[in-house]
Amino acid sequence: MGELREFLQGMTVNCLLFGPHASLPGHLREALAAEGCAMEGVEGAGAFRAGVRSGHYALGFVHAAWPSKAEALDALRDLRRASSMPCILVDVTPLPPAERVAGLEAGADEVLDAAVPLPEALARVRAVLRRSGPATAAAAVHRPTGGRWGLSPGVRLVHGPDGVSHRLTGAEFDLLRLLIAASGRAVERDAISREAFRRPWRPEDRAVDGLVKRLRRKLGPDSILASRGVGYALTIEIHSR
Repeated sequence: MGELREFLQGMTVNCLLFGPHASLPGHLREALAAEGCAMEGVEGAGAFRAGVRSGHYALGFVHAAWPSKAEALDALRDLRRASSMPCILVDVTPLPPAERVAGLEAGADEVLDAAVPLPEALARVRAVLRRSGPATAAAAVHRPTGGRWGLSPGVRLVHGPDGVSHRLTGAEFDLLRLLIAASGRAVERDAISREAFRRPWRPEDRAVDGLVKRLRRKLGPDSILASRGVGYALTIEIHSR
């Protein structure tokens, strides 16, 4: 264990999964997360196609039977027509040889199922990323440099200058986007409430203040400044790819 993280040299690889997170064998899902792969799952074909086109992802995973075997193969063919992003066909059960071959012919770069031991599965992921070349990986991998903060919107990860990444909730991500767009200016509480909670702000409503407090825990205590009677402003520079 650790070979994949060493290969990635501290980078976070944004991965897109077509299917629920349970589509990946649990031990593989946990190992990939520990090794630096940030997985985002989508369950609709349209959302998967949009993710592929977004350029935010370096590696795709397609469940072999999600939502059916035929539709999984269609998703692979669509991906291959639209992108050079490498993709792996996965299943939590052993796949018969005919289904493995069908997946490879539809466009999968690799097939991983429950029959593949974990060390071999991670080695195969490394091989797929290596074969994809630096240009493909660079389009979707974010590594903070020079002591700067970075944001990977596709997977809602914020990366600290120390190399530590934090996953943001949907509301935290919405708040951070507002603050970044304001370029250091204070954002009113009402604007934050409408964006993060989809409701207008009320003086007795403490949800915005609680949200800011949670985001500060990930960015640092002095990262967000309260502007009395107005709202909040970001005091650090965050680069979004």
